[in-house]
Amino acid sequence: MQAFWRASVAGWCCAVSPVRIERGTARLGTVKSANDKIRRIAVLLADLRRDNTGLADVDQPWLDDWVHDHPSARPDVRVFLDWARRHGLVSAQST
Repeated sequence: MQAFWRASVAGWCCAVSPVRIERGTARLGTVKSANDKIRRIAVLLADLRRDNTGLADVDQPWLDDWVHDHPSARPDVRVFLDWARRHGLVSAQST
């Protein structure tokens, strides 16, 4: 299951900010930015798991509290949840 989430989150990161990387031209900033996004969403998913809440079951008050504690993650969470909605992982009513 962890491998599925890693692949899904990595797919989200690539879909969010598609970058064409030709051989030998990847820049450190591009890689760091992608890693930072993945880490922020991994924290979100870990906190959901800690609270025994599935991604499909998250509600707005929980998200509001979480974003209050992690304000720098707000843009990534919004984009991630939009991606998750498009892929059927959450419903429009749940967030």
